[in-house]
Amino acid sequence: MLRRYGATGVAIAIAITLVGCTSEGQGADAVLTPSPEPAVKHVQADADAAVLTLDDPELAGYKKVTLPEPEYPPKSEEDCWALYRRAKKDLREAATAHAGESYNKTDDGPYVIHTVTVHDEQFAAAAIDDVRTSYAGPCRTWTNPDGLEFAVSEFEVDDGALDAADEVYGYRIEAGDEKQTLIIFGAYLRKGDLISQIEYAAFDATPADAIVFVVAAAKKLPVA
Repeated sequence: MLRRYGATGVAIAIAITLVGCTSEGQGADAVLTPSPEPAVKHVQADADAAVLTLDDPELAGYKKVTLPEPEYPPKSEEDCWALYRRAKKDLREAATAHAGESYNKTDDGPYVIHTVTVHDEQFAAAAIDDVRTSYAGPCRTWTNPDGLEFAVSEFEVDDGALDAADEVYGYRIEAGDEKQTLIIFGAYLRKGDLISQIEYAAFDATPADAIVFVVAAAKKLPVA
């Protein structure tokens, strides 16, 4: 997978599941003040229905792939690499329902990774705010133990089709060295207590490529 990176690239681009450094790493340990129940409490069926499938036209030419489960370092609020590597796992473990799939066109990419989780609504909103805060501050750049450098910037996702979401936050991650750089465009879409995280990763990824999948994910959000 993503062989232009070699063994190190596989560990970075795939085994870490292509997600960002967030305070979601606090996971189930986070202490939040209970909030009123949302108008609709989403359940497993809603999470399942919100995930992109091969029946969606945007995934024409893609195939389903199983990404390897990485080894996870201990939780740390000071280590961006640890938070980055644990992010999806911790968010998933804090969820009351979760679903997800990964797709690619070839082993060299592009990849589309889609994860949906359901939480208390206040937790869901706080999780996205923590992502935004981390990327704008301490985890704007970091270097992993193998020497690959990561740089984060904002991904503008203001398409009108995203109005179905209560909240949207987009990010761009460049991960690489002097030889090759992988570009990851991602977005968190929140609908009440449900978080839909969609990511598009390729060596030559562009915003135009990625927004197609962000809009597709928004269209699959629950109506209520």
